[in-house]
Amino acid sequence: MKLLYQFNNLLLILCVFFLPINILLNNIFLGGFIFTSFFIMLISKRKTFLEKLKINKGSLFFYALPFLITVFGLLYTDELKLALDDVVRAAPFFLLPIIAILLPQKFSMNYRNLGYSLVAGCFFVACYSWAEVMLALKTNNDSFSQFFTSRYFNHKLVKGLNLHATYVSLFVYASIGFLAHELKEASSNIKKSLLLVIGALLFLFLLNLLSRNILVCFALFTTGYFVYARKWRLFLAAAVCVAVLVIISYNIKHNYLRDKLFRSLNLFEQKTQFSKKDDRFDRLAASYEIFLNKPLFGYGTAAESKHRIAVFKRNRDYVAYKEKYNAHNQFFEYLSTYGLLGAIVYFLFFVKLWKTVFMTRKVYFVYIAFAVTMLTITESIFERTQGIVFTSFLIALLLSINARSKNNHERTFAIS
Repeated sequence: MKLLYQFNNLLLILCVFFLPINILLNNIFLGGFIFTSFFIMLISKRKTFLEKLKINKGSLFFYALPFLITVFGLLYTDELKLALDDVVRAAPFFLLPIIAILLPQKFSMNYRNLGYSLVAGCFFVACYSWAEVMLALKTNNDSFSQFFTSRYFNHKLVKGLNLHATYVSLFVYASIGFLAHELKEASSNIKKSLLLVIGALLFLFLLNLLSRNILVCFALFTTGYFVYARKWRLFLAAAVCVAVLVIISYNIKHNYLRDKLFRSLNLFEQKTQFSKKDDRFDRLAASYEIFLNKPLFGYGTAAESKHRIAVFKRNRDYVAYKEKYNAHNQFFEYLSTYGLLGAIVYFLFFVKLWKTVFMTRKVYFVYIAFAVTMLTITESIFERTQGIVFTSFLIALLLSINARSKNNHERTFAIS
């Protein structure tokens, strides 16, 4: 039994390690972890299995809502095969909270191992991506200045690993927050120096990935935290660094950092010969239009996509039509797929999430939940495996930490 428990822990750590690296390997280790966890529960927790689930049925229901609504959409979808794929993809929303409820120590006692696993995974992605860039620069006989062009930033930076830059940015963001906490707790100068170096490199990689949403999250949260904690020196230093970065990035010619952050957004202007109007929010109109066609329950799981693509085609949005874009907004994704029921599920889920976050009284969870919530504005985060798994792990940690806090009467405002 001890060997099985250790193997189960290893699967959990490998699952988190591969989350930013490879979706297939992440799914394999996640599946192994879930299977062995349920096997352990059935052997050792058989008598209390149903009792604990009954006690925690309220929390389980709210956190399983993204899974439950996906199952509900099976009843009336006309895309059954795609819908079944979506149900399997959403299963962690249901299964990981069950494991956290019945085996809370699995997450609460392993959070440091999980944190360092995520850091290691992100650091591997950073090193691999930068090595690819350096090799490409050498192969093409390009100068180092080409590193700051669109050829090596954002999605193109991680294309070698077939990753989505926004989700990698989310994992890097989470890793930086974890390292900040570990730095605060570290007593050894060598460990502090190592954490600072790794944190600085990951922050540079975060800038290199150039996910505007995550960068805004990072800026807003760190500013808010410095003000809340009255760390005025850090606040001033951060403000100076941001100001210098903005000035430099805006004034260097042929600079993708400047073009991505400032010029390509162009929310309020019309398209001109020299500038492109950002279509991200205009495309939400397509999702709203198909919601109006079936406002109560929508088209069902996976059935709304073809209707949205048809609207893109009619609107001559060639990029969105060719790439078969989703809503790029979780609220509108649910609204167009499940109608008003989807909108209700969205709000119930995030109200419950934030209620649990504040109950933990831990800054790190506020930091992560803030990014997940903000990311739903520009991404359909529950439509992608990485978004689902990351959010499900957040829920599992919240449930396990709360269980531990109740047992120990622990109420501190930091991970401990």
